[in-house]
Amino acid sequence: MHYSDSELILNERGGVYHLGIRPEELAQTVLLVGDPDRVKQISNFFDTIEVYHQHREFVTCTGAYHTKRISVISTGIGPDNIDIVLNELELLFNWDLVHRQPLAERKSFRLIRLGTSGALQPDLPVDSLLVSRWACSMDVLHHFYPKVDGDAAVERALNAFAQSHHLPPFSLFPADETLTNSLLKMHGAQEGFTFTASGFYAPQGRELWKAHADETGLLDWLSSARMNGQRISNVEMETAALFHLGRLFGHSIASVSALLANRPKGAFSDQAEATVDRMIETVLSALF
Repeated sequence: MHYSDSELILNERGGVYHLGIRPEELAQTVLLVGDPDRVKQISNFFDTIEVYHQHREFVTCTGAYHTKRISVISTGIGPDNIDIVLNELELLFNWDLVHRQPLAERKSFRLIRLGTSGALQPDLPVDSLLVSRWACSMDVLHHFYPKVDGDAAVERALNAFAQSHHLPPFSLFPADETLTNSLLKMHGAQEGFTFTASGFYAPQGRELWKAHADETGLLDWLSSARMNGQRISNVEMETAALFHLGRLFGHSIASVSALLANRPKGAFSDQAEATVDRMIETVLSALF
């Protein structure tokens, strides 16, 4: 299998097209963040920095934390950017970029999203940490990739709502069980079932341009739905895409969210940066 210049695009230094980095500049554990400025926020905890590279919204920093090599990459916002980053990470991990073909022996890596999110349940406190066990999404990205195993009964319940409200079908994806269980040992961490929205405003029930919001009742339904005893805990914009593509490529994937908002209560954190710092330090300590 050999890919042409137009299908597998490399830059002038031999790095992948969007991230701009080469395979040797990437560690086996990668933290993914949405905000490019959060890369610096995490790398402030590093003992040493080996690589710092930026191309567009994609910032990569590789360094050492307690002598362990680790990379941080900003993805930007939304599932379309996760599509770019996960595919280019797969190229960096498991392809010979010189000869433009997959490596004979595949490698598996740890990919952990550190993001911010809004709680959909009134009992989930603002400024707490949540580790996603499952993620569901209505965006179309998933239809372009092979399906991965989910919970069929829960997916049917989700899609009954989608069909009745003339919405696209839901897709449901699990996190890596071992990695997620280790992160759930963090002090104060809660287990979550995450809804990944395709936008921030109307797709999350914020229809500010209408006289009245959320005609579909999506936000109310997401908050009140119970599927085989499970409830949807929070809403954000990347986790389902990460779980799908990470699992498809055979990597260990997890997602940790700092809950900066509580949607039912209409509350938002007054110490957001401190909460994100606490999430970063807690996750780094759990991983190393």
